[in-house]
Amino acid sequence: MDVNNPTVLVVGELEQDRLSPVTAHAITAATQLAKGCTLLLCGEPHAEAVAQASQYAGVQSLIQLPACREIAVAENIAPAIAGQMANFTHLLAGESSWSKDLLPRVAALLQSQPLTAVVAIEDATTFVRPSHAGNALNRMRYQGSVPLIMSIRTTAFAPAAQQAEAAPITEGETIRASHGTLFRSLKPSPGERPDLRRADIVVCGGQGLEQGGNFVPLEQLADVMGAAVGATRSAVDAGLAPNDLQVGQTGKIVAPKLYIGVGLSGAIQHLAGMKDAGCIVSINKDPGAPIHAVADYRLVADLYDALPEWQQLIET
Repeated sequence: MDVNNPTVLVVGELEQDRLSPVTAHAITAATQLAKGCTLLLCGEPHAEAVAQASQYAGVQSLIQLPACREIAVAENIAPAIAGQMANFTHLLAGESSWSKDLLPRVAALLQSQPLTAVVAIEDATTFVRPSHAGNALNRMRYQGSVPLIMSIRTTAFAPAAQQAEAAPITEGETIRASHGTLFRSLKPSPGERPDLRRADIVVCGGQGLEQGGNFVPLEQLADVMGAAVGATRSAVDAGLAPNDLQVGQTGKIVAPKLYIGVGLSGAIQHLAGMKDAGCIVSINKDPGAPIHAVADYRLVADLYDALPEWQQLIET
């Protein structure tokens, strides 16, 4: 197949039986390669999720490969996806923990080199991706064999819009267990705060909160604002926050409308995970903290004085 005449398969991500929002971003990226794409869903999606997926602008057809929940893990899904690639030159997925587990397995089966964290698509073989903790952008040309497998950075592509007309849906063969790994249970994190990756407001704490021994002041502000809570790697390593709250190069990539950095220095590894936020506010008593250099609004103050005052203002 000719890579310069792209046919694109997008792997849709499911969160239990619902469609993950990252899928809509991947569809937008696919439409920059071709006029339309085929969307693939593996698992047991709810009927509403299937209907939603079929109505994304740019989706020309939808393939559903049924699989019971305990079977629908990367080890079993990867061979099924590889089996669909005979008619496609490109395979796309939104960058997430799920796709980081899945795509390398598909690539190994197809003897292809995956390209990760793509932020711009120039043509069928030329892409831009970040390096050096987001401080450099590399323009890369793919010269390998088809299919070209890549994940896209969801913060770089707008979500695809919904349309009235639904794409035709085809049901393929049921996915069978080909590996000993099975899904057993999912235990959501306690609390009712917004999901860190999707929140409009993120309040993120650094090691400056170690003085108080916990994230309580930051969490109280976040709850008043209806915000998600994040943490730097240093805060996680210090035991102030769990791993799933880490924002940065080795954590989660976020792009909220408002990002508030509290008691953090602004190391380049952390900035790589939040630099696409719409508005950045920094609170740090050190006027030379690097976070102030990238912030839209800077407050040079002790966080233990600033946070209670800010919370009081919001509540009144």
